[in-house]
Parts: sequence; structure tokens; C-alpha cells
Amino acid sequence: MSTTATVLTAETPVAAVAQGGGNAGTDWRASLPEELRADPSIKDFKDIGGLTKSFIEAQKLVGGSVRLPKADASDEEWGKFYTRLGRPDAADKYELKRPAVPEGVPYDEGLEKNFKAWAHEAGLHPRQAQRLLDRFTAAQAENLTTYRKGMETGIAELKKEWGANFDKNAALAVKAVNELGGDEIKGLLDSTGLGNHPALVKFFANLGAQLGEDTIVLGDGPTTQDEGSRDAIQLKINEIRNDPKHPYNSRNATPAARQAAVREVNALYEKLYGTAPALGTGSGA
Repeated sequence: MSTTATVLTAETPVAAVAQGGGNAGTDWRASLPEELRADPSIKDFKDIGGLTKSFIEAQKLVGGSVRLPKADASDEEWGKFYTRLGRPDAADKYELKRPAVPEGVPYDEGLEKNFKAWAHEAGLHPRQAQRLLDRFTAAQAENLTTYRKGMETGIAELKKEWGANFDKNAALAVKAVNELGGDEIKGLLDSTGLGNHPALVKFFANLGAQLGEDTIVLGDGPTTQDEGSRDAIQLKINEIRNDPKHPYNSRNATPAARQAAVREVNALYEKLYGTAPALGTGSGA
């Protein structure tokens, strides 16, 4: 007795195909177009029921997936995308743990507020925002530590260079800042830590030495001289220090010429301040 195979048509019930028209040995794929029968993606399905179940699950997965917006998508589309990824509704909804900051450095709440706004604008998930804040703060702390060590090393070298004149030269630097800089410059130097930068200390010490005040309290007490005499001495000192070819500054000077120049400058500073030279022993240019 012959058996007629079930043919899948628009009118054929799925159940009939699943049962193979009553013939258990019939492969349900036989009803498919030839180009689909051997597709590897369906080879493990035993019947139409299994294929249908898999298709339904796949549709659920696709429905819950998040698709990356196109490059020309609107801000609104990107906003919806970021929200589905877990971005808070607003910048102030980020609950971030404050990272540790170096000792003596206040936590910048204003910067944290700006950071949250930037993170929200960039579409960051809270976990991403926290990681970025931690890394950024750690990098800033490392930079600050390096900077502080550099300042300490610079001041130590300056003390070595100036020797016994360090306190006097530092006092001259302070006088220059107070008289020429005013509160604004003093505030800037204090807030940034630049007040301890060796190059700036030397710069202001030079200014302090060239101010030519009538009275400068240094060492054992004040030294006061006639204004005309002080100006003449200061001009002579400036002339020597600003002349790169002078033995006081030139590396090409003979030892004897160098020593004589140093003694000359020392004598001028002693007349002006009553002590040894206010700024080193020549630039060595």
C-alpha cells in the first residue's frame, strides 16, 4: 500500500507537517524548498515544533536587544540608547564614591559636579563614571606628588647654592613679592604652591636685591645709607651682574680675575646690606 507524502502548502496545518502526514519516518525538512533543507542552522531540529520554539525565543531576544544608533542619529535617539545601557536620568543621579586625595588637598566638589555633567553628556553608566573618576583623581594625585617632590628637591638645591645666604635671600624674595606683587600675586603663589618654586624664589630674590630700599632688616639688624650712595652701589652691582663678559659671570675668566670680581661684588653688597653678597657668587655664564 503506498503512502502519500504530506506537502506543505498555505492550507496545510503545521500540526500535519509536524506529524509528517502520519509517517514517523518522514523528515519534516522534506517539505522545505531544496535550498533550505541543508542549511546547518536547522539541522539539529527534530521537528517543526522545535524550530518554532527557537524562533519565538529568538524574537524575544531581538526585542530586548539594544542597537547602536546610526552615526547621524539625533541627540534624542542617543539619549534613549544611553538610558537603556544604564545611564542615570540626570547628572545629579550619579552616586559616586569620592576617591582619596593627597594630604592637605581639599576635595573639589565643584569639579565633581562638572564631572558628573560630563559623564552624563557622554552617556556613561555609573560603573564607567566611577572608574573614570578614580583613574582621573589618581593621576592628578600622582602629578601633585611628583610636583611637590620636585619643589622640595629644588629648594634643597637652592639652600646648597646659597649656603649661609639662604635666609637672607629668601627674605629679599618675600620683600619683593610684598612690595611689587600685592595681595593678588601673593594669593596666586600661595594657592598654586609656586611660592616655593626655586626659579621664582631666585627671581624675586633678585628683584628684592635690586629694589634699593633705604632700610633692609637682615642678619643682625638694619643697614641704612644715603640714598645717592645706595643708588650708585646698586647701579654698579647691576652693571656687573648684567655683563656676561665680566669675570664675575664669565666661565672664561682666569681664577685670579674671578676671585677679584667676587671680592669686588662682595664688597659692594656689604656696603649695601652690611653682609656678604645677596645672590650667590656670579651666574657663571
